[in-house]
Amino acid sequence: MTDAYGLGGRFDSTASGRDPSTENEVYCFMNPIGALLLLPGIVGCSNALVPRAGNHAVTVSACVGPATSLPDSLAATLPVRDGRSMPDDQWADLAAVVPGGFAGIFYDRGKPVLALARPDEAAAAKAALAPKLSFPIGTAEVRGVRWDFAQLVNWSNYILGRLDAPWVRFNRNAVLNRLELSGSSIQARDRIVESLRKLSLPCDLLIVDVSTVHRIPT
Repeated sequence: MTDAYGLGGRFDSTASGRDPSTENEVYCFMNPIGALLLLPGIVGCSNALVPRAGNHAVTVSACVGPATSLPDSLAATLPVRDGRSMPDDQWADLAAVVPGGFAGIFYDRGKPVLALARPDEAAAAKAALAPKLSFPIGTAEVRGVRWDFAQLVNWSNYILGRLDAPWVRFNRNAVLNRLELSGSSIQARDRIVESLRKLSLPCDLLIVDVSTVHRIPT
């Protein structure tokens, strides 16, 4: 699968309501209608097992600081979200308009979870999201997180457009509430980290690891 920027890595997303407690994890993707959006959809799963973060993970900009959004001047340079990244683009759009700083929905050990960057607005967020998502929002546990999903999508689109090191897997992880990049080896991981450190990224946004998922021929 070639990503929108032609970098040739695997673009995965945990923005699919999977259960992170599953031992053998499989990434699931939504069709263009989206099972977690307004209309019923079809869930299709890739046949690639998803590795958990290993001992080689490195947090880029491992500092303490605010969860800053991509500056407007940089966001204006990004391609317009066209809805082809499902449900990521739609989740980012929701995060921009509903209360609470929407950061995703998923299941944790079979229990529904609603992630919010501003959990103090949970009641208003649930009221706004309930008619828009085919998910048990009303009974979902509210989990406070660092980043809303619009921030994750905007920063990831900015990073992928400027990264000058080869990578094999990229993920907007709604469960970890972080971006993830993987290289094929420790040396490849270090090249990615070196490239990312040129971009002045905010604190605690992105994890770089070594992935066992092989690059898909394009």
